[in-house]
Amino acid sequence: MEMTLGEKLKQWRKPHSVAVAAAYLDMSPRTLNGIEQGRAFSYEGLLRLVMENTKIEGGEHGA
Repeated sequence: MEMTLGEKLKQWRKPHSVAVAAAYLDMSPRTLNGIEQGRAFSYEGLLRLVMENTKIEGGEHGA
């Protein structure tokens, strides 16, 4: 069974916080949190593409 967008997003951002990941993606933490909770997101394909091709560097935990 394929992971939901929210599950993939949580996995992608760990160990970083929602705030750090949201800043990296240039979206509000509330929007990112909503996606992780299963709310619809208009640009799902684009977000999946970003997650497949990038990783968060720096931030509170470094990289």
